Amino acid sequence: MKRHHLFLLCLVLSLTLHHIPYGFYLSYPLLLISTVAHEMGHGLMALLMGGHFHALEMHADGSGVAHYSGRFGSLTVAIVAAAGLLGPALAAWLALWAARQGVRARRGLAVSGIACLLATLLVVRGVFAPFFIGGLGVLLLVLSRKASLEVCRFTLAFLGVQLGLACFTRSDYLFTRTAGGDLPSDVEQIAQHLFLPYWFWGGLIAILTLLVLAQGARGFLREGR
Repeated sequence: MKRHHLFLLCLVLSLTLHHIPYGFYLSYPLLLISTVAHEMGHGLMALLMGGHFHALEMHADGSGVAHYSGRFGSLTVAIVAAAGLLGPALAAWLALWAARQGVRARRGLAVSGIACLLATLLVVRGVFAPFFIGGLGVLLLVLSRKASLEVCRFTLAFLGVQLGLACFTRSDYLFTRTAGGDLPSDVEQIAQHLFLPYWFWGGLIAILTLLVLAQGARGFLREGR
């Protein structure tokens, strides 16, 4: 299947998912995957900044939290907070990049599956999160070994489109000061450790998200390898 046909198919399926019978049963795990990308963004960036990624928790309602620590300055705290917000967009970019070619897509599914299993062993905690993330890892590994190259391409392209759309369906979080209860949202944390109000940082991250997604779509549709 040509790339632009594959991209269009994934986009149409994604937009109509909520309007077809039993579409919830597919859209729900996709929502959870975007939460995993968000929280892993926080945790992995904390590691890159010299800190510690202690645990990732996720609940059945789609909420989650990454527990990390480190001797971070104000700028580093802001970077770690922003990494979670950009996590789904970056994951979408990687998925679309891998989906450009069949063998690359198969390897991408295998790497993603192994990453999910390693995360489950090392940092994922709770009752629900290990079940979901570990099961996702097994599913991705099975697909990488048993599915055809075209199915591998479709799977990653569909995941990429879904993660991209999740950046918009959950974009209200970019313009709120709290993350449930009295906890500050990610953009509020950035505002507290830098300057300017939370909505400015929400708008800036929204623009960066659009740029990442546009580059991912452009790279996927571009001719060549």
